[in-house]
Amino acid sequence: MKKLLLLVALAAFVSASHAQGVQVRKGYIGVCYGGALLTSSDSQMHATGGYQINMVNFGSLFSEHLGVAATWFGTEFTQDFSSTMDAHPTYSSYYEFSKRSIRSRGVVVGPLVTLSSASHRFDFDLKPYLGVNTWSSTYGGQIENPTTMVVAGGFGLSTRWNLWKYISVSVNLDNTLSMPNGESMLSTVLSLGLNYRIK
Repeated sequence: MKKLLLLVALAAFVSASHAQGVQVRKGYIGVCYGGALLTSSDSQMHATGGYQINMVNFGSLFSEHLGVAATWFGTEFTQDFSSTMDAHPTYSSYYEFSKRSIRSRGVVVGPLVTLSSASHRFDFDLKPYLGVNTWSSTYGGQIENPTTMVVAGGFGLSTRWNLWKYISVSVNLDNTLSMPNGESMLSTVLSLGLNYRIK
């Protein structure tokens, strides 16, 4: 515990010591990981919590406040069929809780609106976006019932803490809606990111 407090204090000291000299940079590229929740109009989805990885999290400013952002992401949600197993014991091997999940993969692009603190230590981003994604279910690692690409849209909010000239960390909230097979699928993700700051 003492070591953790020491690391936090050291990070705060480094940040404060450079508060007046943070170099303004026009973009970032990084990765994110966080927890995800799925809200679906399909009552048979039985989706519980999951996770999302943003393999590419990109933003570039054209001016002081406006730019473009893009994200390439992958999301997975666990399915809980325990109620189905109780009602139909013969289904238990097929609906085994630990082996079924729902996956989504997609790419979204949109405008980036950024406001910065006076010291440029923190950046606050709003990112409405539009793109495509696919959905599939998995059982025992095998992909089942993949969908074709469907339109996905939503918005993201981020706070970036510019620790050093080239490094920032971020807290992100993303909401993505799509309609595979006519069913609404809303994914809500809270994640942490590590970014390389680019000019």
